[in-house]
Amino acid sequence: MKKLVLLLGSLFVTTSYAHDDVAIDYAENVAPIFVEQCQSCHREGGIAPWAMSDYRMLQAFAPAIKEAVTTLHMPPGQIDRKYAKDIINHRTLSHTEMETIVEWINAGSQVPFEVSRGEIRDPLLETVYSTSEWVHGKPDMIIEVPPQEIPAVGSLGPNAIPYRYTSVDLGLTEDRWLRGSEFLPSEPTVMHHMLNTVSIPGERNMNLLGTSGEGQGNMNFAQISAYVPGGTPDYYDENTGGLLRAGSIVNLQLHYTPDGKARTDKARIGLYFHDEGTVPEERMAGDCACIFPNNWTTIPPYDPNFIQTAEVVLKNDVMLHTFLPHMHFRGKSMKATAFYPDGEVEELIDIPRYEYAWQLSYTWREPKFLPEGTRLFVEGAFDNSAENKMNPDPSRAVPWGQMSEDEMFFGAFTWKNL
Repeated sequence: MKKLVLLLGSLFVTTSYAHDDVAIDYAENVAPIFVEQCQSCHREGGIAPWAMSDYRMLQAFAPAIKEAVTTLHMPPGQIDRKYAKDIINHRTLSHTEMETIVEWINAGSQVPFEVSRGEIRDPLLETVYSTSEWVHGKPDMIIEVPPQEIPAVGSLGPNAIPYRYTSVDLGLTEDRWLRGSEFLPSEPTVMHHMLNTVSIPGERNMNLLGTSGEGQGNMNFAQISAYVPGGTPDYYDENTGGLLRAGSIVNLQLHYTPDGKARTDKARIGLYFHDEGTVPEERMAGDCACIFPNNWTTIPPYDPNFIQTAEVVLKNDVMLHTFLPHMHFRGKSMKATAFYPDGEVEELIDIPRYEYAWQLSYTWREPKFLPEGTRLFVEGAFDNSAENKMNPDPSRAVPWGQMSEDEMFFGAFTWKNL
């Protein structure tokens, strides 16, 4: 990390390019990086605060781009580069990509005359994104959540209000196999997270982590996608799904963070079904290496690197699909390691710069086989120092708690049982 910072620092004081004096071609070398790594959020209608609509926007925001890239604040969801080839949805820039962006900005963010005159098409104008408000297109069924009035200022602090709890009847008159789902708030700027359970008449309910307590997930239970910052809604392949029973009710836990403006959130839930009569053969399962109040260790004041750990042991062979880390303001890093029954040890993923605002569910490019008896060990670090800009109070001994000024530790895995 120090070597990288020094390298980038040296780039700031020179406009020469590594390849002798050849200028960096905007259309060929620079713009494709922004299209691939940034524009899915930085576009009209995206979740980013401004759109990379053409080269002029890059020029206008060049100083901010350079700072975000060199401090590794952006793109979000970065992981240790050695795992980048295995994870499909990370946004980690390569060293070459980072150097290209920085040197182009240092050289004045120039574009060829052919681009500025429109003779060569700006690649930022080429990408066409779906106009649907739903990630996977219009759902088969849309359920409205009771409107939630969010005050301008919180009752528990400027940005904190008590969790909201509400239940919604899904209106199903017959059993349906669910392929995917999405929770869509109308006021995403104040929506921190949504967790849920599905109440199934006459059967044991799921808990907020999506497991039933019956082994490592009851395979026939459908799960409604949770909502966390930067998360991606569930949408499974054509042979995978979960069963939503007739009369099912979804019970929502809603966490809002007031931002100084009174708002009304009119959230919706979109459901995607398999064709009627189709019964998918495969189910998603999973478990969480989590710490709860009964085994939480209080984080000491001013500690810059307080370590906590948790683990789960596989009860059968699985194909591992995703890993979701969750901590609050003091979350610093999290990594997951597999301890195999034969004594082998393999580090699966390392998120060295965890960001509270971007909690991605990291997805393996190819599902990974893990045998029965594998111990999935998760280690997380918390930064309770004054150096942590997100820390609301470094002098506080931090307990487990649901509010963001307290802390949590979730390392949630999803897999398919074999």
